[in-house]
Amino acid sequence: TQGRTKRNNRKSELLYRDAEIFSSVAMLLGEPYQQEKLYEGWKIILCNQFHDILPGSSIGEVYEDADRDYAKVLKAGGEVLSDALKAIASRIDTSGDGEAIVIFNTLSWTRSDVASLKVEMEEDDFTILDPSGEPVPAQIVRSDGKVKEILFEASEIPPLGYSVYRLIRGKRTRSKPMALKVDQRLLENAFFRVKLNDRGQIISLYDKLADREVLAENGRGNVLELFDDRPHAHDAWDIDFNYEEIRWEVDQVESIEIAESGPVRAAIRVKLRTERSSIDQLIAIYDTIPRIDFITHVDWHEKRTLMKVAFEVDVLSPKATYEIQFGAIERPTHQNTSWDRAKFEVPAQRWADLSETGYGVSILNDCKYGHSIKDNVIRLSLLRSPISPDPNADQGEHFFIYSLYPHKGDWSCLLYTSPSPRD
Repeated sequence: TQGRTKRNNRKSELLYRDAEIFSSVAMLLGEPYQQEKLYEGWKIILCNQFHDILPGSSIGEVYEDADRDYAKVLKAGGEVLSDALKAIASRIDTSGDGEAIVIFNTLSWTRSDVASLKVEMEEDDFTILDPSGEPVPAQIVRSDGKVKEILFEASEIPPLGYSVYRLIRGKRTRSKPMALKVDQRLLENAFFRVKLNDRGQIISLYDKLADREVLAENGRGNVLELFDDRPHAHDAWDIDFNYEEIRWEVDQVESIEIAESGPVRAAIRVKLRTERSSIDQLIAIYDTIPRIDFITHVDWHEKRTLMKVAFEVDVLSPKATYEIQFGAIERPTHQNTSWDRAKFEVPAQRWADLSETGYGVSILNDCKYGHSIKDNVIRLSLLRSPISPDPNADQGEHFFIYSLYPHKGDWSCLLYTSPSPRD
């Protein structure tokens, strides 16, 4: 409930963590540490974590206040982070051809991922060079016919460190052969072959590295499910144990089309409708990342309806693992006892994982908290629309990303491995 508040909470927590890290580094370089500004921001973040604000069980006026609060928090935190990064970047040697791009890694381990560069330019002839001067795969994202964003591969950025890349305009260098393939029913890279049906649902997900099908026999993935959501007692607070009794799928398809074709990312855009709401989703794979992203925009106008996404995977285990603060917790995937049946919805942070001996599947998210894994079906709760105490809860636009991450080993193996086609 109140998905925008939950998204703002997640984004604020991460922003202030990053701002503190780089402000500490900047302080070592002689810059002032903006303690008061961070302190005031944290007070607002923590205040909004009070029940009933963050759980979504307050009256509507509370969320009008929360929206204004988070706007202040994000503005102040962004300014602190920007000041710190500018101070650090001013001490970095960025001499050389073209325009320097300094990529920072706020994590405690080496990171390789796709970087996004916001830029405005008329031409699409350019090259991105890595720190050694070699060209890296890059692609443009256009808006109104103009280049607005460049996606490129950033590799081996050191932990709590940086690397300097360069943008050379007016010169295009041919990069390595592209492994991405895409049509209206297929996405393929070095890691996966993903087949879709005419509703944009996944009907086959073949893991090339593990040489196995990820989905169960006749199973489907990325199924958007709707449930009649009428808790017995507490509308905004509860999801009742029998919520699955009335269930239907989002299956009104407006269009399925190729949105991007590489060389960094390939994507299919699926547009769906319900009677009242619309869903615009980008299903994306990457040339060098073993992860499938579902970049989702929803214009939501349902009432007393719960939406989840479901993946029926070919993994069987009596327990699943969920991220919590500072660790992880296990919950049963069966309902053998009344205690097990009571754990049908699990609050968790950024990921949940279902693994058997030697193989597993993780679902990741950027701003959601409700999970359920029963037998071999992984579900993530996406949106609700209770009518009490706020009759307009969650009405309007929502943006979120969830991802699927099949992997060898169980979830703990992910701490020590970095899957790639070369493994």
